[in-house]
Amino acid sequence: MVYYKYTQVQLPRKINDAINKFIESTLTEDFDLIMERKEKPTCCVTDLFNLLYYHWCRDVQSTCHGRYKIQVAFLMQLIAYTSSRPGSIIEANAYKGLSQVLKYKDMGLSLLRNGEHGGVILVLEVTTTFLKGKRNKREPVTYVLYERRDNPIFCPIMNFLALAFADNAFMEGGIKKPEDLFALEIPDFKETLSINWKEDMLETPVFRRQEGTDISRTTPMAYRDLNHYVGRLGVLSGYPQRLTTYVLRRGAANAVDSPEVSEVQRNQIMGHSRADTFRKHYLHQTVKIDTQSAYLGTVSRSDLIRNIGLMSAKRDPRAPVKVDRSKIDLEAHPEIVKMTADAQRLAKRLRAKSKTLRAASVQDPAGHKAYLALQRRLNARKRTIERAEFDRTRKDWFSNVDHEEIKLQLGGAEASKFTAEEPNLCSLRTVIADYYKGVGNNIAWADALRALTGLCRQKPRIHGNSEPNPNSPPIHHSEPNPINPPTHDSSEPNPNSPPIHHSEPGPGNSPTHSSEPNARNHRTRGRKKRASGPKQCPFCLSDSELQQTDREHSFHSEGTLRKHIYSRHDIHISSKQPVMCPFGACPHVLDEGEHLKSHFYSEHNIRLYV
Repeated sequence: MVYYKYTQVQLPRKINDAINKFIESTLTEDFDLIMERKEKPTCCVTDLFNLLYYHWCRDVQSTCHGRYKIQVAFLMQLIAYTSSRPGSIIEANAYKGLSQVLKYKDMGLSLLRNGEHGGVILVLEVTTTFLKGKRNKREPVTYVLYERRDNPIFCPIMNFLALAFADNAFMEGGIKKPEDLFALEIPDFKETLSINWKEDMLETPVFRRQEGTDISRTTPMAYRDLNHYVGRLGVLSGYPQRLTTYVLRRGAANAVDSPEVSEVQRNQIMGHSRADTFRKHYLHQTVKIDTQSAYLGTVSRSDLIRNIGLMSAKRDPRAPVKVDRSKIDLEAHPEIVKMTADAQRLAKRLRAKSKTLRAASVQDPAGHKAYLALQRRLNARKRTIERAEFDRTRKDWFSNVDHEEIKLQLGGAEASKFTAEEPNLCSLRTVIADYYKGVGNNIAWADALRALTGLCRQKPRIHGNSEPNPNSPPIHHSEPNPINPPTHDSSEPNPNSPPIHHSEPGPGNSPTHSSEPNARNHRTRGRKKRASGPKQCPFCLSDSELQQTDREHSFHSEGTLRKHIYSRHDIHISSKQPVMCPFGACPHVLDEGEHLKSHFYSEHNIRLYV
């Protein structure tokens, strides 16, 4: 992979095999290395349900665009049902800018006779072309997906239709609303009825990236965004393992590992050229055969064997989901102390030569650049230490929680119970969650699809605190028409809107045209009003390890932005050491956190002083 990254040329198989043989024999024996496989969790149908259920019915902390909710759910289903690599569906880092992703031309939607069940059923044909090692050969593989009304949370058709309606992708004069799909019948002389896309939509990526508060029309969604979201869902759902998108692919691989599926078929499904790839990298380490019953000659209890190997076997929704920053003394950490001392020495040398760090950026650009690089490494190392502490905390928690439960029960207590608080969902999310939970028989399929389409157009939440306050009144989000979004410009007065009633003068409400200005008007007379500053966090914007939606989150006001910076980035603004300005285009390094506050106010119009 490293060779290909720099040369764009694949190593010949013979050379690759010779390198692997050298690693596994000579290198391993000379240096006494251990070739141990890491644990590779697999996501079965129970785990997929847990992730999707939390995603739709419980997750209120995400601040991404509403379309991301549908895209993430559909992508998880696609990977699980087709075993496709994420890089063949959305944009992988190695192929950035090449637009080698799923587009509308790769999605064939049609109505099909439902066989013995009667009626018709919606079917989606997904054709993946960009397979690993075969991107230039174009060997397409088509997977067939269909709607599920019996357990709608697993239905991929609902999510895809929501994306298509939101994009207005159906051919002109055709389908305009969900009810149109019920009105269609297949002619007697045909078995299917194909649904076509607009010509200008064929090259449009199905999964697209959020840019600011909007969804791009051309930029594909990045693989790292999906991976970040799946990992986050795993933590919030209570899984002890660190989840990636490949747990879904490995789950699909083990699901098709059965006597009914031949080796050739499995290789086609997985996109493998050799059968031993599955054995080395995808086969679950838990033996799926009941060897005890086989030896004793009794009835097999394969259900027990299957359940003990599930990821959800050790899942616990009470697990910690945040790092306790009070337990981490970063300033006393040996590596941080050493790197901070190095930065101070370099800063001292630059000041001795150029008086200030700002002047050093002109007089000694190489030294100043080295100083900035050292500060970036220092900040990255702090984040790495925090992540390691979080992983260690969760590992210790999962190691001890069952022992603590045993001690409690042996001490006379009842088995622990856990009841999750009902989240405060917006009206669209409530309709979707109720439909997926099967609550309320009057919630129709078309209404749920309308809600999904409306969610597709819902822009990110702009509240400073991403966690809802249970004591606050419910937040009512606007619900755009899912089929025909309003085209009225909000900057112009709407003739159909009710008149605006201005407040009447009163004891505590003086009109602005009063001939006797109050003290506040007198104090501010002649003073130029300060322009509103940026509403995005500069520290988050410069953190490349954050998900793009988290980096570009826009806050409702200066107050919520200030509260966020004080709670999340206090280590920078209270530092007594030199601090680099997080704005990418700003080269300034400030002597301490207090100077950074002043710099923010004077140079970037961000007021951090209360």
